[in-house]
Amino acid sequence: MITMNTMQQILMMYIHEGRSRREIARLTGIHRETVGKYVRQYEERRRQLLAEGNESVDSGTDRCSYYRPKIYSGHTSQTETDRRNRKENPSTSR
Repeated sequence: MITMNTMQQILMMYIHEGRSRREIARLTGIHRETVGKYVRQYEERRRQLLAEGNESVDSGTDRCSYYRPKIYSGHTSQTETDRRNRKENPSTSR
């Protein structure tokens, strides 16, 4: 069984980066059919939401447009935050 983090990584590679299922399988070392299973589950759920008229799901052809605002809104890694703090306060750095 894969972790939630790995499943998220698979979907991000598929949605955001536009990678194929086969390429994701090669990069992650997860069996191609397992990658396909999670991609199919995502696509099925997306179709259900669109059929229900859920306005938060983009019906465009861009696979990542729905997730892009959620991914990038206020997302800063701890490393990036540390780097900014050192530049702003050089006397408090290591």
